[in-house]
Amino acid sequence: MIREELTKLLTEADDLVRIVKPNLRAMYQTKIGAWEFRLLQVQYEAARLKRKAELAQASLNQGRLPDWTAIEGELELEFLQRQVRINEAAERIKRAESRLKNLLSPADSHALKKLCCALVKKLHPDVNPALTEDQTRLWLRVQEAYEASDLQELQALALLAEKHSEIQPPSATRETLRKQPWKTNWQ
Repeated sequence: MIREELTKLLTEADDLVRIVKPNLRAMYQTKIGAWEFRLLQVQYEAARLKRKAELAQASLNQGRLPDWTAIEGELELEFLQRQVRINEAAERIKRAESRLKNLLSPADSHALKKLCCALVKKLHPDVNPALTEDQTRLWLRVQEAYEASDLQELQALALLAEKHSEIQPPSATRETLRKQPWKTNWQ
């Protein structure tokens, strides 16, 4: 009973961290992030124009005509870091849009969760502390496939896990479970 409850909680926590949270971030990025991106672009352009005016005024104050080529070159150097931030923001929006386009159907999502729960019971180190090295590697692959919402990969890994199903659940009492230091990979 405790083992099944632990499996359920680990699966639920993993789902929240690896699926729900990134999906919410992606939704935020495509909606609010797009406005933040536009604001960043406008702020960049305003700061650039202000600095261009300052450089032109400095040339006029020195009694010479502004060298627009030199001013543009200086502006490029000064605003290179801001351009990098704009490019990063655009890339975040692109990744978010891509994630939202590739969401699983409700049926596939349910199958993914069900399969992952079964694999957690077999391969999670907190549930099965006596994993072999191969089973530990298999667990890491399960985590990667789950995070990528790759149902086909998870199905293939489930078949591999069946070959390694010689894991016998330890006979654990409540007292031994309380004493065990719980560590998870998903924190």
